[in-house]
Amino acid sequence: MACPGGYESHQHSRSCYKAYDHWGNYNSARATCSSDGGTLAMPRDAVTNTFLINLKNAVDPNAAFIFGLTDIRQEGPCPSGYESHQHSRSCYKAYDQWSNYNSARAACTSDGGTLAMPRDAVTNTFLINLKNAVDPNAAFFFGLTDSRQEGRWVWEDGTVLGIFRQWAPRQPDNWDNEDCGEYRSDNHHDASIRNKWNDRSCSATRKFICQVG
Repeated sequence: MACPGGYESHQHSRSCYKAYDHWGNYNSARATCSSDGGTLAMPRDAVTNTFLINLKNAVDPNAAFIFGLTDIRQEGPCPSGYESHQHSRSCYKAYDQWSNYNSARAACTSDGGTLAMPRDAVTNTFLINLKNAVDPNAAFFFGLTDSRQEGRWVWEDGTVLGIFRQWAPRQPDNWDNEDCGEYRSDNHHDASIRNKWNDRSCSATRKFICQVG
Protein backbone atom coordinates (compact mmCIF):
# COMPACT_ATOMS: atom_id res chain seq x y z
CA MET A 1 0.00 0.00 0.00
CA ALA A 2 1.38 3.40 -1.00
CA CYS A 3 1.61 5.88 1.88
CA PRO A 4 2.08 9.67 1.96
CA GLY A 5 5.61 10.96 2.43
CA GLY A 6 7.00 10.18 5.87
CA TYR A 7 4.30 7.63 6.67
CA GLU A 8 4.89 3.92 7.23
CA SER A 9 2.58 1.22 5.94
CA HIS A 10 1.07 -1.29 8.38
CA GLN A 11 -0.34 -4.34 6.63
CA HIS A 12 -2.36 -5.66 9.57
CA SER A 13 -4.52 -2.53 9.93
CA ARG A 14 -4.24 -1.64 6.24
CA SER A 15 -3.35 1.94 7.17
CA CYS A 16 -0.40 4.32 7.14
CA TYR A 17 1.06 5.94 10.26
CA LYS A 18 3.53 8.68 11.15
CA ALA A 19 4.86 9.70 14.57
CA TYR A 20 5.44 13.46 14.52
CA ASP A 21 8.54 14.78 16.25
CA HIS A 22 6.98 18.08 17.30
CA TRP A 23 4.80 19.22 20.16
CA GLY A 24 1.09 20.04 19.93
CA ASN A 25 -2.10 19.92 21.96
CA TYR A 26 -4.87 17.49 21.02
CA ASN A 27 -6.72 19.85 18.67
CA SER A 28 -3.61 21.07 16.87
CA ALA A 29 -2.41 17.48 16.47
CA ARG A 30 -5.79 16.53 15.04
CA ALA A 31 -5.58 19.43 12.59
CA THR A 32 -2.12 18.31 11.45
CA CYS A 33 -3.38 14.78 10.79
CA SER A 34 -6.41 16.14 8.96
CA SER A 35 -4.16 18.24 6.70
CA ASP A 36 -2.40 15.00 5.79
CA GLY A 37 -5.76 13.49 4.84
CA GLY A 38 -6.12 11.37 7.97
CA THR A 39 -6.87 11.32 11.68
CA LEU A 40 -4.99 10.82 14.93
CA ALA A 41 -3.94 7.16 15.16
CA MET A 42 -6.39 4.63 16.60
CA PRO A 43 -4.75 1.49 18.06
CA ARG A 44 -7.83 -0.75 18.02
CA ASP A 45 -6.00 -4.02 18.66
CA ALA A 46 -2.78 -5.38 20.18
CA VAL A 47 -0.92 -5.73 16.87
CA THR A 48 -1.58 -2.12 15.85
CA ASN A 49 -0.82 -0.90 19.37
CA THR A 50 2.60 -2.60 19.34
CA PHE A 51 3.37 -1.15 15.91
CA LEU A 52 2.54 2.38 17.12
CA ILE A 53 4.61 1.96 20.29
CA ASN A 54 7.64 0.98 18.21
CA LEU A 55 6.96 3.84 15.79
CA LYS A 56 6.79 6.51 18.50
CA ASN A 57 9.80 5.14 20.37
CA ALA A 58 11.91 5.28 17.23
CA VAL A 59 11.11 9.00 17.03
CA ASP A 60 11.49 9.89 20.73
CA PRO A 61 11.52 7.27 23.51
CA ASN A 62 11.40 10.00 26.16
CA ALA A 63 8.22 11.76 25.02
CA ALA A 64 4.51 11.14 25.46
CA PHE A 65 2.50 10.93 22.24
CA ILE A 66 -1.17 11.82 21.73
CA PHE A 67 -3.36 9.35 19.83
CA GLY A 68 -6.99 9.48 18.74
CA LEU A 69 -9.00 8.68 21.86
CA THR A 70 -11.14 11.10 23.88
CA ASP A 71 -14.25 11.21 26.05
CA ILE A 72 -14.89 14.92 25.57
CA ARG A 73 -18.03 14.44 23.45
CA GLN A 74 -19.80 12.16 25.93
CA GLU A 75 -19.26 14.51 28.86
CA GLY A 76 -21.13 17.46 27.45
CA PRO A 77 -23.80 18.59 24.98
CA CYS A 78 -23.32 18.91 21.25
CA PRO A 79 -21.50 21.95 19.83
CA SER A 80 -23.66 24.87 18.76
CA GLY A 81 -25.68 24.08 15.65
CA TYR A 82 -25.20 20.32 16.00
CA GLU A 83 -27.93 17.76 16.64
CA SER A 84 -27.48 14.79 18.94
CA HIS A 85 -28.09 11.26 17.62
CA GLN A 86 -28.51 8.71 20.39
CA HIS A 87 -28.04 5.60 18.23
CA SER A 88 -24.54 6.57 17.05
CA ARG A 89 -23.75 8.57 20.21
CA SER A 90 -22.52 11.43 18.03
CA CYS A 91 -23.50 14.97 17.06
CA TYR A 92 -24.11 16.05 13.45
CA LYS A 93 -24.51 19.25 11.49
CA ALA A 94 -25.46 19.72 7.82
CA TYR A 95 -23.67 22.84 6.58
CA ASP A 96 -25.57 25.14 4.25
CA GLN A 97 -22.44 26.24 2.42
CA TRP A 98 -20.52 25.04 -0.62
CA SER A 99 -17.03 23.54 -0.31
CA ASN A 100 -14.77 21.02 -1.96
CA TYR A 101 -14.02 17.85 0.01
CA ASN A 102 -10.80 19.08 1.65
CA SER A 103 -12.32 22.41 2.67
CA ALA A 104 -15.34 20.59 4.10
CA ARG A 105 -13.01 18.27 6.02
CA ALA A 106 -11.13 21.29 7.42
CA ALA A 107 -14.39 22.91 8.54
CA CYS A 108 -15.36 19.75 10.42
CA THR A 109 -11.91 19.52 11.98
CA SER A 110 -12.21 23.09 13.25
CA ASP A 111 -15.41 21.99 15.01
CA GLY A 112 -13.49 19.16 16.65
CA GLY A 113 -14.85 16.43 14.39
CA THR A 114 -14.79 14.83 10.96
CA LEU A 115 -17.01 14.58 7.93
CA ALA A 116 -19.99 12.41 8.85
CA MET A 117 -19.73 8.61 8.61
CA PRO A 118 -23.09 6.85 8.05
CA ARG A 119 -21.97 3.34 8.94
CA ASP A 120 -25.46 1.84 9.35
CA ALA A 121 -29.04 2.29 8.16
CA VAL A 122 -30.25 4.16 11.26
CA THR A 123 -27.48 6.76 11.07
CA ASN A 124 -27.83 7.01 7.29
CA THR A 125 -31.55 7.83 7.58
CA PHE A 126 -30.84 10.43 10.28
CA LEU A 127 -28.29 12.17 8.05
CA ILE A 128 -30.60 12.12 5.04
CA ASN A 129 -33.31 13.85 7.08
CA LEU A 130 -30.76 16.30 8.48
CA LYS A 131 -29.43 17.35 5.08
CA ASN A 132 -32.87 17.57 3.50
CA ALA A 133 -34.03 19.91 6.24
CA VAL A 134 -31.16 22.21 5.24
CA ASP A 135 -31.43 21.91 1.44
CA PRO A 136 -33.36 19.14 -0.37
CA ASN A 137 -32.03 20.33 -3.71
CA ALA A 138 -28.30 20.02 -2.93
CA ALA A 139 -25.81 17.15 -2.86
CA PHE A 140 -23.83 16.81 0.39
CA PHE A 141 -20.35 15.40 0.95
CA PHE A 142 -19.87 12.87 3.75
CA GLY A 143 -16.73 11.21 5.08
CA LEU A 144 -15.94 8.43 2.60
CA THR A 145 -13.13 8.36 0.04
CA ASP A 146 -11.00 6.08 -2.11
CA SER A 147 -8.44 8.77 -2.92
CA ARG A 148 -5.51 6.75 -1.56
CA GLN A 149 -6.31 3.53 -3.42
CA GLU A 150 -8.86 3.35 -6.20
CA GLY A 151 -11.79 1.12 -5.30
CA ARG A 152 -10.84 0.81 -1.62
CA TRP A 153 -13.38 3.04 0.10
CA VAL A 154 -12.34 4.23 3.54
CA TRP A 155 -14.18 6.22 6.20
CA GLU A 156 -12.66 9.44 7.54
CA ASP A 157 -11.31 7.63 10.60
CA GLY A 158 -9.34 5.25 8.39
CA THR A 159 -11.59 2.19 8.69
CA VAL A 160 -12.57 0.35 5.53
CA LEU A 161 -16.16 0.56 4.28
CA GLY A 162 -18.08 -2.43 5.62
CA ILE A 163 -21.13 -4.38 4.50
CA PHE A 164 -23.56 -1.47 4.83
CA ARG A 165 -23.52 0.75 1.74
CA GLN A 166 -26.17 2.78 -0.03
CA TRP A 167 -24.73 3.47 -3.48
CA ALA A 168 -27.04 4.63 -6.24
CA PRO A 169 -27.50 2.16 -9.12
CA ARG A 170 -24.26 1.64 -11.11
CA GLN A 171 -22.25 3.59 -8.53
CA PRO A 172 -19.46 4.12 -7.71
CA ASP A 173 -18.22 4.38 -11.29
CA ASN A 174 -15.15 6.66 -10.94
CA TRP A 175 -16.28 8.70 -13.90
CA ASP A 176 -13.78 11.53 -14.37
CA ASN A 177 -11.66 10.48 -11.34
CA GLU A 178 -14.34 10.58 -8.64
CA ASP A 179 -12.85 9.71 -5.24
CA CYS A 180 -15.18 11.26 -2.64
CA GLY A 181 -18.60 10.25 -1.33
CA GLU A 182 -21.70 12.39 -1.58
CA TYR A 183 -25.43 12.11 -0.98
CA ARG A 184 -27.56 12.80 -4.01
CA SER A 185 -30.27 15.41 -3.49
CA ASP A 186 -33.77 14.60 -2.29
CA ASN A 187 -35.33 16.32 -5.30
CA HIS A 188 -33.16 14.74 -8.01
CA HIS A 189 -35.05 14.27 -11.29
CA ASP A 190 -34.22 10.54 -11.19
CA ALA A 191 -36.21 9.14 -8.26
CA SER A 192 -34.10 5.96 -8.15
CA ILE A 193 -31.02 7.84 -6.95
CA ARG A 194 -32.55 10.33 -4.55
CA ASN A 195 -30.61 10.42 -1.25
CA LYS A 196 -28.35 7.60 -2.44
CA TRP A 197 -24.56 7.58 -2.25
CA ASN A 198 -22.53 8.63 -5.27
CA ASP A 199 -18.84 9.09 -5.99
CA ARG A 200 -17.89 12.64 -6.93
CA SER A 201 -14.69 14.50 -7.74
CA CYS A 202 -13.15 15.73 -4.49
CA SER A 203 -12.57 19.12 -6.12
CA ALA A 204 -16.29 19.58 -6.85
CA THR A 205 -18.21 21.92 -4.56
CA ARG A 206 -20.97 20.43 -2.46
CA LYS A 207 -22.64 21.14 0.85
CA PHE A 208 -21.47 18.81 3.61
CA ILE A 209 -22.26 17.06 6.89
CA CYS A 210 -19.95 17.07 9.92
CA GLN A 211 -19.80 14.63 12.84
CA VAL A 212 -18.48 15.28 16.34
CA GLY A 213 -17.99 12.35 18.66
